[in-house]
Amino acid sequence: MLIWLLGVAVFVLLWSGLWRVQPRAGFGVLIGLLFAWILSRLLTPYVTGMTPIPLWLPPLPVALIALTLFVFGTVTWLRADRLPPPRDRADDHDHGHGHDQAHGDHPHGGAAHGEHGHGRSHGANHHH
Repeated sequence: MLIWLLGVAVFVLLWSGLWRVQPRAGFGVLIGLLFAWILSRLLTPYVTGMTPIPLWLPPLPVALIALTLFVFGTVTWLRADRLPPPRDRADDHDHGHGHDQAHGDHPHGGAAHGEHGHGRSHGANHHH
């Protein structure tokens, strides 16, 4: 009982800190606790062995995940017409080098792509 009370005290302290920093997240934790409490009340007879486990209960989590992914996929598919068009790769000016600098603003003193300013050749691959 003492460990349980200690756990509740630690949870309340963590939750109060979350509530001060992000009230929406703290409210979400409260809603999650309500759902967890309801679910624990529904599953307690099965867990304690007072009632036999129905055939549909063990695969229920997998079915819920599959249904959730199906719903999200359907919603995304229905809203796809309102998405912005994809970026064209030809419009990328950084050519995949990982920096947004123009060719003249090269970090090695404005040298061209083939000349990096330190006197050795890199061959055909100009990546470091």
